[in-house]
Amino acid sequence: MADTVCADDEQQQMVLPQATPEAGAKVCSQCGTAITPGFKFCGNCGSPAIVDAPVQPSLDSTIPAPAPFAAPAPVPAPVAAPAPVPVARLIVQRPDGSTAPVIDMFEGETILGRSTHAAFSNDYYMSPNHCKLTIDSGSIFVEDLGSLNGTFFRLSHEELLHDGDVFRVGTEVLRYRALPPVDALDDGTIIAGSPNLDAWGRLELIMGKDAPGQAFAMTGERIRIGREEGDITFPDDGYVSGEHLEVTRMDNASYLIDLNSSNGTYLNIKNLMELDPATPILMGYQLYRIELL
Repeated sequence: MADTVCADDEQQQMVLPQATPEAGAKVCSQCGTAITPGFKFCGNCGSPAIVDAPVQPSLDSTIPAPAPFAAPAPVPAPVAAPAPVPVARLIVQRPDGSTAPVIDMFEGETILGRSTHAAFSNDYYMSPNHCKLTIDSGSIFVEDLGSLNGTFFRLSHEELLHDGDVFRVGTEVLRYRALPPVDALDDGTIIAGSPNLDAWGRLELIMGKDAPGQAFAMTGERIRIGREEGDITFPDDGYVSGEHLEVTRMDNASYLIDLNSSNGTYLNIKNLMELDPATPILMGYQLYRIELL
Protein backbone atom coordinates (compact mmCIF):
# COMPACT_ATOMS: atom_id res chain seq x y z
CA MET A 1 0.00 0.00 0.00
CA ALA A 2 1.11 3.51 -0.75
CA ASP A 3 0.92 4.77 2.84
CA THR A 4 2.92 1.86 4.16
CA VAL A 5 6.28 2.96 5.43
CA CYS A 6 9.16 0.62 5.24
CA ALA A 7 10.81 -0.17 8.50
CA ASP A 8 14.21 0.55 6.95
CA ASP A 9 13.04 3.98 5.81
CA GLU A 10 11.67 4.74 9.26
CA GLN A 11 14.94 3.66 10.77
CA GLN A 12 16.85 5.90 8.35
CA GLN A 13 14.67 8.88 9.28
CA MET A 14 15.19 8.39 13.03
CA VAL A 15 17.56 10.95 14.55
CA LEU A 16 18.98 10.36 17.95
CA PRO A 17 18.09 13.10 20.37
CA GLN A 18 20.96 15.39 21.16
CA ALA A 19 21.58 16.08 24.75
CA THR A 20 22.31 19.58 25.73
CA PRO A 21 25.97 19.66 26.64
CA GLU A 22 26.70 20.55 30.18
CA ALA A 23 29.05 23.33 30.88
CA GLY A 24 32.59 22.07 30.49
CA ALA A 25 31.53 18.70 28.76
CA LYS A 26 33.01 17.50 25.44
CA VAL A 27 30.92 17.74 22.26
CA CYS A 28 31.22 16.27 18.80
CA SER A 29 33.16 18.38 16.37
CA GLN A 30 30.75 17.43 13.56
CA CYS A 31 27.22 17.12 14.91
CA GLY A 32 27.51 18.86 18.26
CA THR A 33 26.22 15.86 20.20
CA ALA A 34 27.27 15.64 23.82
CA ILE A 35 29.81 12.90 24.35
CA THR A 36 29.74 10.74 27.41
CA PRO A 37 32.60 11.65 29.71
CA GLY A 38 35.53 9.33 29.16
CA PHE A 39 34.65 8.56 25.49
CA LYS A 40 36.83 9.84 22.68
CA PHE A 41 34.34 9.42 19.78
CA CYS A 42 30.81 10.63 19.16
CA GLY A 43 28.21 7.93 19.73
CA ASN A 44 25.99 9.52 17.07
CA CYS A 45 28.31 9.97 14.11
CA GLY A 46 31.59 8.48 15.22
CA SER A 47 33.59 11.66 14.85
CA PRO A 48 36.37 12.27 17.35
CA ALA A 49 35.55 14.34 20.37
CA ILE A 50 38.09 17.11 20.35
CA VAL A 51 36.14 20.27 21.15
CA ASP A 52 35.17 21.34 24.65
CA ALA A 53 31.67 22.60 25.10
CA PRO A 54 31.60 26.32 25.48
CA VAL A 55 30.75 27.44 28.93
CA GLN A 56 27.36 29.03 28.78
CA PRO A 57 26.91 31.80 31.24
CA SER A 58 24.06 31.30 33.61
CA LEU A 59 21.10 33.47 32.82
CA ASP A 60 20.70 34.31 36.46
CA SER A 61 24.35 35.17 36.98
CA THR A 62 24.79 38.68 38.23
CA ILE A 63 27.24 40.96 36.47
CA PRO A 64 28.63 43.30 39.07
CA ALA A 65 27.59 46.87 38.47
CA PRO A 66 30.40 49.29 37.81
CA ALA A 67 31.50 51.28 40.81
CA PRO A 68 29.78 54.63 40.95
CA PHE A 69 31.86 57.56 39.71
CA ALA A 70 33.51 59.25 42.66
CA ALA A 71 33.72 62.99 42.31
CA PRO A 72 37.13 64.41 43.24
CA ALA A 73 37.34 65.75 46.74
CA PRO A 74 36.83 69.51 46.79
CA VAL A 75 40.01 71.54 47.17
CA PRO A 76 39.75 73.52 50.40
CA ALA A 77 39.85 77.26 49.95
CA PRO A 78 43.00 78.92 51.27
CA VAL A 79 42.59 80.09 54.83
CA ALA A 80 43.06 83.83 55.13
CA ALA A 81 45.66 84.94 57.63
CA PRO A 82 44.08 86.50 60.71
CA ALA A 83 44.08 90.28 60.71
CA PRO A 84 46.80 91.76 62.92
CA VAL A 85 45.61 92.91 66.30
CA PRO A 86 46.67 96.35 67.61
CA VAL A 87 48.83 96.17 70.71
CA ALA A 88 49.10 99.91 71.39
CA ARG A 89 47.64 103.26 70.46
CA LEU A 90 49.32 106.62 69.90
CA ILE A 91 47.48 109.33 71.84
CA VAL A 92 47.80 113.08 71.24
CA GLN A 93 47.76 115.35 74.28
CA ARG A 94 46.30 118.73 73.38
CA PRO A 95 47.31 121.99 75.09
CA ASP A 96 43.92 122.17 76.84
CA GLY A 97 44.59 118.81 78.51
CA SER A 98 42.23 116.75 76.35
CA THR A 99 43.44 113.64 74.52
CA ALA A 100 42.47 111.80 71.36
CA PRO A 101 43.65 108.59 69.67
CA VAL A 102 45.76 109.13 66.56
CA ILE A 103 46.74 105.73 65.16
CA ASP A 104 46.70 102.07 66.19
CA MET A 105 50.07 100.40 66.53
CA PHE A 106 51.04 96.78 66.04
CA GLU A 107 53.83 94.49 67.15
CA GLY A 108 57.02 95.52 65.37
CA GLU A 109 58.08 98.81 63.82
CA THR A 110 55.95 101.85 63.01
CA ILE A 111 57.38 104.85 61.17
CA LEU A 112 55.86 108.18 62.17
CA GLY A 113 56.15 111.25 59.99
CA ARG A 114 54.38 113.76 57.83
CA SER A 115 54.32 111.34 54.87
CA THR A 116 53.31 108.19 56.75
CA HIS A 117 49.95 109.05 58.32
CA ALA A 118 47.30 111.63 57.50
CA ALA A 119 47.21 112.65 61.16
CA PHE A 120 50.65 114.26 60.77
CA SER A 121 50.29 115.68 57.26
CA ASN A 122 49.71 119.27 58.43
CA ASP A 123 52.49 119.37 61.02
CA TYR A 124 55.30 120.99 59.06
CA TYR A 125 57.65 120.80 62.03
CA MET A 126 57.69 117.02 61.48
CA SER A 127 59.95 115.47 58.86
CA PRO A 128 58.40 113.11 56.27
CA ASN A 129 59.95 110.16 58.13
CA HIS A 130 60.45 111.58 61.59
CA CYS A 131 60.95 108.74 64.05
CA LYS A 132 60.52 105.00 64.48
CA LEU A 133 58.55 103.37 67.28
CA THR A 134 59.05 99.66 67.95
CA ILE A 135 56.85 97.52 70.18
CA ASP A 136 58.39 94.22 71.23
CA SER A 137 56.44 92.05 73.69
CA GLY A 138 55.14 95.04 75.62
CA SER A 139 58.39 97.03 75.54
CA ILE A 140 58.46 100.33 73.63
CA PHE A 141 61.52 101.68 71.83
CA VAL A 142 61.83 105.04 70.08
CA GLU A 143 64.49 106.21 67.65
CA ASP A 144 64.77 109.53 65.84
CA LEU A 145 65.40 109.11 62.10
CA GLY A 146 67.57 112.18 61.65
CA SER A 147 64.59 114.55 61.66
CA LEU A 148 65.20 118.26 61.28
CA ASN A 149 63.63 119.30 64.58
CA GLY A 150 64.25 116.19 66.63
CA THR A 151 62.21 113.87 68.84
CA PHE A 152 62.09 114.63 72.57
CA PHE A 153 61.00 112.82 75.73
CA ARG A 154 59.74 114.37 78.94
CA LEU A 155 62.09 114.22 81.91
CA SER A 156 60.92 112.23 84.92
CA HIS A 157 64.25 112.38 86.76
CA GLU A 158 67.66 113.97 86.31
CA GLU A 159 69.38 113.22 83.02
CA LEU A 160 73.09 113.36 82.22
CA LEU A 161 73.87 116.02 79.61
CA HIS A 162 76.36 115.45 76.81
CA ASP A 163 77.98 118.05 74.62
CA GLY A 164 75.53 119.02 71.87
CA ASP A 165 72.37 117.82 73.65
CA VAL A 166 69.26 119.86 72.85
CA PHE A 167 66.35 120.38 75.25
CA ARG A 168 63.08 122.26 75.11
CA VAL A 169 61.53 124.38 77.83
CA GLY A 170 58.22 125.99 76.91
CA THR A 171 58.67 127.14 73.33
CA GLU A 172 62.40 127.71 73.80
CA VAL A 173 65.01 125.39 72.32
CA LEU A 174 68.46 125.33 73.91
CA ARG A 175 71.68 123.45 73.20
CA TYR A 176 74.19 122.50 75.87
CA ARG A 177 77.88 122.95 75.14
CA ALA A 178 80.52 121.54 77.44
CA LEU A 179 83.54 123.80 77.83
CA PRO A 180 87.00 122.32 78.27
CA PRO A 181 89.17 123.91 80.92
CA VAL A 182 91.08 126.97 79.74
CA ASP A 183 94.83 126.66 79.91
CA ALA A 184 96.82 129.87 80.14
CA LEU A 185 100.13 130.24 78.39
CA ASP A 186 103.33 129.62 80.30
CA ASP A 187 103.59 133.32 81.07
CA GLY A 188 100.05 133.38 82.48
CA THR A 189 98.41 135.09 79.50
CA ILE A 190 94.85 133.99 78.64
CA ILE A 191 93.73 133.97 75.01
CA ALA A 192 91.24 136.73 74.30
CA GLY A 193 87.69 135.56 73.90
CA SER A 194 88.16 132.53 76.11
CA PRO A 195 85.28 131.73 78.41
CA ASN A 196 85.37 132.63 82.05
CA LEU A 197 87.84 130.45 83.91
CA ASP A 198 85.03 129.27 86.17
CA ALA A 199 82.62 128.33 83.33
CA TRP A 200 82.00 124.63 82.79
CA GLY A 201 79.42 124.96 80.04
CA ARG A 202 77.41 127.20 77.78
CA LEU A 203 73.74 127.26 76.80
CA GLU A 204 72.90 128.42 73.29
CA LEU A 205 69.42 129.61 72.39
CA ILE A 206 68.59 128.05 69.00
CA MET A 207 66.82 130.49 66.70
CA GLY A 208 66.71 128.20 63.65
CA LYS A 209 68.64 125.45 61.88
CA ASP A 210 72.31 125.86 62.79
CA ALA A 211 71.57 129.40 63.94
CA PRO A 212 72.41 129.81 67.62
CA GLY A 213 71.19 132.97 69.25
CA GLN A 214 72.09 134.33 72.63
CA ALA A 215 74.57 132.26 74.66
CA PHE A 216 74.77 131.95 78.44
CA ALA A 217 77.92 130.96 80.31
CA MET A 218 77.36 128.40 83.06
CA THR A 219 79.28 128.86 86.28
CA GLY A 220 78.92 127.81 89.88
CA GLU A 221 77.13 124.67 91.03
CA ARG A 222 73.93 125.17 89.03
CA ILE A 223 72.08 127.36 86.55
CA ARG A 224 68.32 127.83 86.95
CA ILE A 225 65.88 128.74 84.19
CA GLY A 226 62.32 130.08 84.60
CA ARG A 227 59.81 132.62 83.45
CA GLU A 228 60.13 134.82 86.53
CA GLU A 229 62.98 133.43 88.60
CA GLY A 230 66.39 132.04 87.75
CA ASP A 231 69.72 132.87 86.20
CA ILE A 232 68.11 132.75 82.75
CA THR A 233 64.52 133.94 82.34
CA PHE A 234 61.98 133.93 79.52
CA PRO A 235 59.32 136.34 80.80
CA ASP A 236 57.31 136.33 77.57
CA ASP A 237 56.94 132.55 77.25
CA GLY A 238 53.69 131.53 78.93
CA TYR A 239 54.60 127.82 78.70
CA VAL A 240 57.61 128.30 80.99
CA SER A 241 56.92 127.93 84.71
CA GLY A 242 58.08 130.57 87.16
CA GLU A 243 61.00 128.33 88.16
CA HIS A 244 61.19 125.63 85.52
CA LEU A 245 64.49 123.68 85.49
CA GLU A 246 68.11 123.68 86.49
CA VAL A 247 71.38 122.39 85.09
CA THR A 248 73.57 121.11 87.92
CA ARG A 249 77.29 120.41 87.94
CA MET A 250 78.35 117.35 89.96
CA ASP A 251 81.61 115.39 89.80
CA ASN A 252 82.66 117.05 86.54
CA ALA A 253 79.38 116.07 84.89
CA SER A 254 76.31 118.14 84.03
CA TYR A 255 72.73 117.06 84.77
CA LEU A 256 69.39 118.40 83.55
CA ILE A 257 66.68 118.46 86.24
CA ASP A 258 63.04 119.53 85.88
CA LEU A 259 61.70 121.47 88.89
CA ASN A 260 58.13 120.09 88.79
CA SER A 261 57.20 122.48 86.01
CA SER A 262 53.65 122.53 84.68
CA ASN A 263 54.54 121.70 81.08
CA GLY A 264 57.70 119.68 81.57
CA THR A 265 61.23 119.72 80.21
CA TYR A 266 62.05 117.68 77.09
CA LEU A 267 65.42 116.24 76.10
CA ASN A 268 66.26 115.14 72.57
CA ILE A 269 66.55 111.44 71.71
CA LYS A 270 69.85 110.78 69.93
CA ASN A 271 70.00 106.97 70.04
CA LEU A 272 67.60 104.05 70.31
CA MET A 273 65.84 104.49 73.65
CA GLU A 274 63.46 102.31 75.64
CA LEU A 275 60.44 104.37 76.57
CA ASP A 276 58.15 104.02 79.56
CA PRO A 277 54.49 104.05 78.37
CA ALA A 278 53.77 106.89 80.80
CA THR A 279 56.50 109.10 79.27
CA PRO A 280 55.22 111.66 76.74
CA ILE A 281 57.19 112.35 73.57
CA LEU A 282 57.32 115.62 71.67
CA MET A 283 57.36 115.56 67.86
CA GLY A 284 56.79 118.63 65.72
CA TYR A 285 54.47 120.88 67.68
CA GLN A 286 52.42 118.07 69.26
CA LEU A 287 52.79 116.06 72.44
CA TYR A 288 52.05 112.32 72.32
CA ARG A 289 52.04 109.29 74.56
CA ILE A 290 51.70 105.57 73.87
CA GLU A 291 48.93 103.53 75.46
CA LEU A 292 49.45 99.76 75.56
CA LEU A 293 46.26 97.76 74.93
